[in-house]
Amino acid sequence: MFRNLKILSDIRWLVGKMSFKVRRPSRDILEIYEDNELVARYLYGRHLFKPYFYPLNAPGGLCVTEDGPSDHIHHRSMWTAHGDINGVDFWTERSESGRQVVKNA
Repeated sequence: MFRNLKILSDIRWLVGKMSFKVRRPSRDILEIYEDNELVARYLYGRHLFKPYFYPLNAPGGLCVTEDGPSDHIHHRSMWTAHGDINGVDFWTERSESGRQVVKNA
């Protein structure tokens, strides 16, 4: 348990030393930078079924996520959704699927 607390403490210290900047290149995109290097892009346009992060980059700019592999096109990089909320499917991306709409970002 103490090891986990030490790790959390170290992460908190490290994040406190970082200087993130957020830019808005368009109405429905936020970009997060650390030392002028793109860390993540948050896409949340109304044309999307759900908001998601892509790319999500490791230090040095290596992209560690994929935006919808061909066999699971609805798996968009880093996102969250559930298959059944009161009978509405927010997991898939079909005409009858639910949509997550960002009101303010």
